[in-house]
Amino acid sequence: MTTGLKDEAIRREVQEVMQEGKPYATYKKTVLGRVLVRLLDPIRLIETEVVLSGDPNDNPESAIVSVWSSSEDKYLQRNNKPHLESGMLIPCEPAEMEISNLNQISDEDVEEILSQPYFTLKNRLSTFTSTVPVRRFLIMAEKMNRPIKTIDYIKEVLSGMETEDTTPTEEMKKLDLKV
Repeated sequence: MTTGLKDEAIRREVQEVMQEGKPYATYKKTVLGRVLVRLLDPIRLIETEVVLSGDPNDNPESAIVSVWSSSEDKYLQRNNKPHLESGMLIPCEPAEMEISNLNQISDEDVEEILSQPYFTLKNRLSTFTSTVPVRRFLIMAEKMNRPIKTIDYIKEVLSGMETEDTTPTEEMKKLDLKV
């Protein structure tokens, strides 16, 4: 693939913007159906297609596409004119790519929480959405020789989270059997 000076300048610009995590423009679909969006690949500068699916209100990540340079934005607007004119695809505020740190906790924080009163642990465990930090609490509690009540509570929370993860698939299997 031959590249010109302009291509290299665009690539450099795109890489800088991607490192910052701030897209040039962001578009989201407004309908429940699937929407095929044609855009330029930000690195290779060739046409690609992305299918936006899902509910834009419940799962916005699957209903959003971001572009990283003005040339990509012009390409998207030119090649998706029917979607933009009908309102199926609308521009929205470019959201910074954020990593959710809801389930992140340092070992020092785990030790500190485990050495505080029981209700501190109870409140902190209720904030996690993943089993990984809860397992870390369990391992650290066993290393620190915390009371059985504390260890049993952590196991109970962990068990509850694991059964929540498997419940929807079991319900789906039951529904499949009824049909």
